[in-house]
Amino acid sequence: MRHLSTVIAVAACIVTAGCTTFLQSRKPAETGITQGAIYHLPELHYDVEVKRTLTRCPELPDQHHPQPAGKIEFQVSATATPRTVAGPEVVIDYESLSAFTKTTDFSLERYPSGILKSFNATVDDRTADVAQQAFKAIVSVGKIAIGLPNFSGVSEGGAPTYYFLACSAEARDTLGAIPDLRKSVRSQDAELKKATKALADFEAAHPESPREAGVEAQAAAYRRSKLQAQEALEAANEELAKSLSEITVISRFTYVPGQSSPGQNVLASQRKARFQACAGQPKSPPPVEPEVNGIYSSLADEVVGTTSPESIVQLRALHIDKNQNGRWLIHTLGPDLMLDCDDSIVSKARWSDANGKPKSEDVEDAIASARATWAAGYGNALKEIEETTKRLQVTGVLVTTHSLSPAHTSIIPGASEQCVATGDRQCGILYRTKMPGRLRICRFISEGEDIANPEQCHGLSSSDPAVLFTDERSIPQLGHLASLGLRNGPFTNNELSASFSEDGTLIKMGYKKPRAEAVALGETINAGIDSLTALKLYSNGKELRDLGDQKALNDAQVALLNSQKALVQPREITSLENQAGLVKAQSALIDAQIQLRKKQAELDALNESVVDDGS
Repeated sequence: MRHLSTVIAVAACIVTAGCTTFLQSRKPAETGITQGAIYHLPELHYDVEVKRTLTRCPELPDQHHPQPAGKIEFQVSATATPRTVAGPEVVIDYESLSAFTKTTDFSLERYPSGILKSFNATVDDRTADVAQQAFKAIVSVGKIAIGLPNFSGVSEGGAPTYYFLACSAEARDTLGAIPDLRKSVRSQDAELKKATKALADFEAAHPESPREAGVEAQAAAYRRSKLQAQEALEAANEELAKSLSEITVISRFTYVPGQSSPGQNVLASQRKARFQACAGQPKSPPPVEPEVNGIYSSLADEVVGTTSPESIVQLRALHIDKNQNGRWLIHTLGPDLMLDCDDSIVSKARWSDANGKPKSEDVEDAIASARATWAAGYGNALKEIEETTKRLQVTGVLVTTHSLSPAHTSIIPGASEQCVATGDRQCGILYRTKMPGRLRICRFISEGEDIANPEQCHGLSSSDPAVLFTDERSIPQLGHLASLGLRNGPFTNNELSASFSEDGTLIKMGYKKPRAEAVALGETINAGIDSLTALKLYSNGKELRDLGDQKALNDAQVALLNSQKALVQPREITSLENQAGLVKAQSALIDAQIQLRKKQAELDALNESVVDDGS
């Protein structure tokens, strides 16, 4: 029965072509062990660096000028370095090519990152051989200015309180020293050029070697002067770099093209919501805004280095009491450069001198004054503070990417694990077709204007002052998912191979199909139509099997009668021969009936083929 089942299955493959297999890919199992060969689709990430260097501080108020003059200015620059990384995992179910009539050969090579490097899949369907055996057996850079507020705040008791943004005393001193440091660098550079030229001129005038002792001593003096000038220039550059770092905030983060992030309105709403919570005001509902393909970055980003935004910028207030005595209060800003009611931040408030240097006396009084700002009755002051600190948002930048192609589709593999039809996304080896894309980093266009949205940023000219950085290259995750399919049916042998670069680009691929299924099928059928008919009759025709069994029984009886001849008397031989002759005649009749039914089966099979072809 076991052999009979195998033969029937072979027949089913031949007649219905039910042994077609597909190379399949799918997502890894969420639980348990994933079975198959795993590789990664590539992704392009950017390492973004934004530098904000203080370039100007406002002139502080004094007894003759109650309001500050000028603006805080930052010079903003940005760069983005691309790198290809391993993205989503894909599992190749190479066993999906296997079947009991096929021989398969599959190999895969990956880069150290896990991204697919090359593969080779060969499948040879042996249905023809199996059938014959069965038949035999059975049948860029810009400037940002932070403006000053209008001084309209009024404190309790009618005494005015002015709020404005200023540089810290340390930042102001450092910024003030920058021009002299730059001048020193230029001076030392000129001295180095002068010493270099003097040495070159002396060497040209005294080329002889060996030189006299006096000449060589002069040459050594020129070389020493050049080295001293070079060391002085290096020291000047180091001092300038150190000072610039003290007034420069550097934020670094990774940007993934295609990722989503809240729009600027949502971020502003989140800041305002916390400010309202501190002030005991009812929260306004957050705006309904779709996620955008970009990141907004402000001075409040995570920073690298020792410089923090709070050490550069401070919120200052001139408190004037009823006796017209005034003194300056420094409000320490929170991590996101917003005034925060958190006690750990409020407790850092200090009185300061006119230059913004904190004083060590009356600390508790300063903290109490800062905490009182959040008390009821200070609504105008809080509004002024909110408007003042909100101006710091103009230091923000937008990092965004867009496809330069008119359309693209999602590249996330589907959840189905079945290859249901040719062209299905789960068929074959999945890979990404990279789309040309553009990364842009933009800033506020001008004071009073909002930061460019992703569409505006994408559409600006590269020379626009609002564009800080542009990079155009192919981005895999902005493309679409493609597959190299491999289908193997009965009587087919084919081979699929491909190789990829480490960024996922398809370098080359090859597909071979040396044997035509129709020819292989015809050869098999033509070589054994009788056997195929017998197979069909054997599996489906009880009458034919009964006739075959009867004929086999008769043949056995004839053989038995013939073997008895040597054991009987001569007079009994005639009787045995007559019995054997009768059984032979019956066998001949049965054999004729079998041949008749075979021919009828062949005719029926041919008729069925004609009907199938017509449908």
